[in-house]
Amino acid sequence: MIKLTVHDWIARLGTHRDELVDQGILPDRPLDYLFYGHDTLSVVVEPGLELGFSASPEVLTCVHVTLLSTLPNELPYGDKLPGRLQDVLTQKAAGNMLGAPYRSQPAVRMPLPLGETGGWDAFIYNGTRSPSVSVMLQYTNDFNVCDMAFFQGKVNLQRTSN
Repeated sequence: MIKLTVHDWIARLGTHRDELVDQGILPDRPLDYLFYGHDTLSVVVEPGLELGFSASPEVLTCVHVTLLSTLPNELPYGDKLPGRLQDVLTQKAAGNMLGAPYRSQPAVRMPLPLGETGGWDAFIYNGTRSPSVSVMLQYTNDFNVCDMAFFQGKVNLQRTSN
């Protein structure tokens, strides 16, 4: 199997799973449901790098990168992030580098083992040729970036209240 960078995976958002398998960059094995009863499928391609696919058709919809482990047995991504995102390690750095988020969620108390989170922000990501990529940054309770998720189009999550 050919190993791709995060940037390469982001460039393939919107690509059908079969095409990725035919190119030798995705293993030809069944995808797992992200959550029971949810229509998103996923596969971990390397520690800290998970791909999300729509259930039907199986199209790449999300590239998820774990930077800091917040769950038991979770490993962080060990390779480089795309370009300027290498310096986006805190919420403050995210705002300085990416500008104002177009959607945000404040800190939330989640059930254990997660506990308190620092919320998230969604930004337009201009690091690809595609003009319609967003990056969602999840923060720890001390506002360090723990996860980055790249999506085609804008993040369409509803803001919830605490």
